[in-house]
Amino acid sequence: MDVGPAMDLGTPLSQTVATTAAVSTATTVGTVSLETDESRSPGGPLISVIVPTRDRAQTLQATIDAVRRGTFDRFEMIIVDQSAGHETRDLVALVRDDRLRYLSNRREGYGAASSRNLGIAVSRAPLLAMTDDDTEPASDWLERIVTLFHEDDELEFIAGALVAPPHDSASGFVPSFDAEPGISMRELALRAAGANLAARARLLYRIGGFDEYCGPGSRLRASDDGDLLLRVVASGCKVRVDPGVRVLHTNGFRPSGEAMALHERYSFGNGGNYGRIARRGKGRLGLWFVGRELAKLVRGLMPGRDFTNEAGFVRLRLKGFIAGFTLDPADGFVSGEALQRMAEAVHNASRESGRP
Repeated sequence: MDVGPAMDLGTPLSQTVATTAAVSTATTVGTVSLETDESRSPGGPLISVIVPTRDRAQTLQATIDAVRRGTFDRFEMIIVDQSAGHETRDLVALVRDDRLRYLSNRREGYGAASSRNLGIAVSRAPLLAMTDDDTEPASDWLERIVTLFHEDDELEFIAGALVAPPHDSASGFVPSFDAEPGISMRELALRAAGANLAARARLLYRIGGFDEYCGPGSRLRASDDGDLLLRVVASGCKVRVDPGVRVLHTNGFRPSGEAMALHERYSFGNGGNYGRIARRGKGRLGLWFVGRELAKLVRGLMPGRDFTNEAGFVRLRLKGFIAGFTLDPADGFVSGEALQRMAEAVHNASRESGRP
């Protein structure tokens, strides 16, 4: 696969305005290098798999292999790379599969949410599937997602199961999500795994993409998936939680010390999500979250309870809420309009390059 050189296409994604530049086989958005796109067409992919990655070429190989050997083959897989070196680029270049596309995201100060947004904007399919660079989707993962959307025209979003492989729980943990169909929508936003989500592209162009102030490598440290899920739930669209849509978290084991740091980041990030959405006008959701945390503090003060660890997480969630609420609600948020401008910019660059 030829990932090609780069050309300049303008400003960061949240403020994208296309400009013209010399023709080549790839583009750059801000400092983001990506392959030029083709317009969506009836003969194109039915689903786009978007995988952000950073310095995990070895585990990414397993993710790519799992998707390629699946039972559904009408897909494209978009690898969005924020690695410091070239190992991931070299890995993708060695895979002889035209369904793979490589993007190099060099935007300083932006994390995985930025890469997910870039993948959404350049995707060519009406359906989107999200996973991470340390997973192995089940062989029927894409087939089941496409089937569920095909069978229900009103369905717009799916949250699937993230399955932990066997591991020593005494020495660490593996992030997972059981995808219980009866889970409340409010709890879904706190617990669902960004490594196994699917949506109709039209939904994200309506409610916006990932908030780039949320998630790994961002100001609010974690939980870009939680922010998206809050907006999905608030939109009133039809959501399906399906344990049969399975992704194995093959390389997700975190040793105990790292696990604690991860829990702390997610506590702060979850609070930040609710602060952000409250600032955008969903005050009732914000009040629910603050009330939930204060109730935990009260219960923890009851006699006979050891609340030391949980109290620390509650404080972090409340600190995250304040941090999220004080940020400008427009900054970092990538609207559907911004995604559309980005998609049009890439399409225009493709036309200028003479590609179909």
